[in-house]
Amino acid sequence: MTVFVMGAHGFLGSALTNYFTRAGERPLSISFRPDRRNTFHLEFASILCSEKPRCVINAGAAQTGKDDPAALADLIDSNVYLPAAVSSLILKHSPETVFINFGSSWQIGEDGEFSPFNAYASSKAAAERFLDHFALAGLRVASLRLYDTYGPGDSRNKIVNLIADALITKRELPMSPGGQMIDLVHIDDVVSAVLTTWTILEKEATGVHHIFAIRSGKPVTITDVLALLKMAAGFENADFIKPGVYPYRDRERFVLFENTPTPPGWTPNVGLFEGLKTVLEMRRIK
Repeated sequence: MTVFVMGAHGFLGSALTNYFTRAGERPLSISFRPDRRNTFHLEFASILCSEKPRCVINAGAAQTGKDDPAALADLIDSNVYLPAAVSSLILKHSPETVFINFGSSWQIGEDGEFSPFNAYASSKAAAERFLDHFALAGLRVASLRLYDTYGPGDSRNKIVNLIADALITKRELPMSPGGQMIDLVHIDDVVSAVLTTWTILEKEATGVHHIFAIRSGKPVTITDVLALLKMAAGFENADFIKPGVYPYRDRERFVLFENTPTPPGWTPNVGLFEGLKTVLEMRRIK
């Protein structure tokens, strides 16, 4: 076995697992539960010792947008404690293994400074500081800050899926005005970015913490996404989709900071209209 995927049942984790399986690998994963920390430590350490995976990919995360005490505990356990614990165990039991974790574009504000959109973004930023520490101890690790991911097989309550489903069913969909910016990256291109990053890490001779942004560099507004999906669905008008019903969220982003480098040698290949059309077609037949 060369790869260990955590969070294998989520959108990103399942895409990675499917890719590696098709490539003839035997991706392995175990689940992390905060109430089973000791069991997880023992199981993960045993796998590291016996299998010596070339790469561990943490594709799981708590994604709540809340910041009440229960939500904070979940965010800290899954998004801060887990990657830190994984780093520690890799260094102890399989120091040749490289580690890839995921961050969020929501960590950075419109001016490029640290300005977390919510507690989720704060937890991702906190994880990066722990990874800095373990890189100084010899870990070869990368944080991939994801922008907006989409693609077939995505069951999340995301704007692309909401609009696509509304167009398919002609169901009313109230929206915000739609002027906020997003940078959509197809899941196939995200998998490609992971592979590129893996190669980069394995070439490093000493501990390092790379931070890369997984973005297309071609941000669009939600209004643009709506127009593209309407075009793909053959609608000139879709009056049942109603922009402007809801106000914008607090701290909404109308500019995306784009100075964080993408992985060297990686370029997204799936065009936005092509990718959105595929999503629409797959959701129509699901």
